[in-house]
Amino acid sequence: MEITKDKITEIFCIIDEFCQEYDKEIARMSICEPDGRKHRNRKWTMSRSEIMTILICFHFNTFRNFKHYYLFYVKMHLCDLFPKQLSYNRFVELESRVSVGMIVTSNITSTLKDAFRLATEKMPECARLIPLFPEIKSTTMPYDALDSQEALKLKKVIDNMGDNWSMRDKAITSIVYYLGLRRGDIARLRIQDVDFESDSLSFIQSKTLVRQELSPRPVVGNAIYNYIVKERPSCDIESLFVIDDGKNIRPMTAWCVYDIMKKVFKAADVRTDGRLKGVHIFRRNLASKLMHLGCDSLEVTAVLGHIRPESLKSYLFSDEKALKKCALDINEYPINMTAFNQYL
Repeated sequence: MEITKDKITEIFCIIDEFCQEYDKEIARMSICEPDGRKHRNRKWTMSRSEIMTILICFHFNTFRNFKHYYLFYVKMHLCDLFPKQLSYNRFVELESRVSVGMIVTSNITSTLKDAFRLATEKMPECARLIPLFPEIKSTTMPYDALDSQEALKLKKVIDNMGDNWSMRDKAITSIVYYLGLRRGDIARLRIQDVDFESDSLSFIQSKTLVRQELSPRPVVGNAIYNYIVKERPSCDIESLFVIDDGKNIRPMTAWCVYDIMKKVFKAADVRTDGRLKGVHIFRRNLASKLMHLGCDSLEVTAVLGHIRPESLKSYLFSDEKALKKCALDINEYPINMTAFNQYL
């Protein structure tokens, strides 16, 4: 669907008014530097409103990619509307800076919709733009989930860790496998987050900043207890897991958690071909197992620490058994076999 130049001008005017209101709010809520110094804030050759207008109008045209749209349509046919045009490389560089909080090219339409809905109270004319935004097709790709053989090999290694594994690594591995925590959350766990009397684990998630409370299985609680009592060095660091290299004691990092799980994959001889491995794949595996057991989406959401059940959508794309149930039987739609034989 193409739009006229008059409509482009109307969109620009609404966006420009929105940007002015947005800048006022940002200036009012910004924290000044303590030294009182002024920072350079030079205006761009092409205004932010013009860049946003071009990005929005791109979705109304039939161009397959933005580069062709900008070079062969905007620069050739919209010179009168955008007289101070930038080179394509410079435009792409500034594109990420016109974000209203979190806009990126892939979700600019949905984010701008939300922004215009918020601005409708002060600027009712923004409501006229919302229906004009086209819907963007979902680009969710299925995760490279563990198959049954890989899961069995990994579980065998995790359940039979010998003396060549430290108690810290055993505790971290059990948390990853049985609780599906993110590696950043594991690295940020504190000793006070673990309550052995009530058999609970409570912490603030680094991604959502929401407190999550879990009741670990005995195998997880025992692994954490053995590490604290028998191996963890005595120090003033609040972190549950620490690194002791013989000279210094420092908190565990998320990358160290990742390295530990890479060793588990290597010990299980799983995905040695370079395929995806690490911590998050166990989180996906846990979500798939819970859904196979018939757990409600709200229960799975609570276990994984998600804020909304919609976050499970990406995990559902990896559930091969469930996806097969959605397949249609083509026997009801007979096709002449010659249609297939010509490609054999």
